[in-house]
Amino acid sequence: MRKLAKYLMIVCSAMLLSGCIISRNDFTLDGVSNLRLDGFSGFTADMTITSTAAVGVKIVGGELEVNYRGQKVATLTLENDVRIRRNRTQTVGVEVGIRLHNPLTAMAALAAASTNPEQVTISGYGEAKVGPFRKRMVRENVPISKFIAIFGDISNYI
Repeated sequence: MRKLAKYLMIVCSAMLLSGCIISRNDFTLDGVSNLRLDGFSGFTADMTITSTAAVGVKIVGGELEVNYRGQKVATLTLENDVRIRRNRTQTVGVEVGIRLHNPLTAMAALAAASTNPEQVTISGYGEAKVGPFRKRMVRENVPISKFIAIFGDISNYI
């Protein structure tokens, strides 16, 4: 379960950073640490993020649906606002709620994510706020490999 939670954390990180008004190239995920599971209902983790952006960003919402072969596996919901300050490396706490729709399918999806990643897709949104402006970024049926590719090799985090 811990490996599944870490993998889901990487997916959530990608969702958080891909929905920003400024370029996602302005952010790099340096690591995920202090992963704490709350049973099957959620987890918290610390993300170390380097920002080269000229402005700060506040992630104010987000929800992801993980699907395996077209079947809904889990829904992940961002439970707290995440503030990413400009031009610095910082560690931010992220709280994610998990709703597993089918635990057995979730385990199959986890195995497929590394062997057949095109079978696992992500749909959902992230909402970012820069100053008084908000932007909602929506993604539909994106293969998990493309979704988390902005972090490069994620094997260091799993």
